[in-house]
Amino acid sequence: MKFFIAKLNNSDLVFLKELLVAGKLKPLIDRRYTINEVPEAVWYLEEKHARGKVVIALWPKNEGVLTRYA
Repeated sequence: MKFFIAKLNNSDLVFLKELLVAGKLKPLIDRRYTINEVPEAVWYLEEKHARGKVVIALWPKNEGVLTRYA
């Protein structure tokens, strides 16, 4: 597995989008929390259990953009 840090510029973001759309890059989302579950999310991060990104959504779990990647 390779790790990298993208520079904050438009061409890198376009490149990452192309990788995502092509299915060549899949974000590693460890857990998803709603805005009401922020204390639990912070606890999870502080306890260093996360193995990927922890996402806090501003909408219910079964609505919005995140359902595309579930």
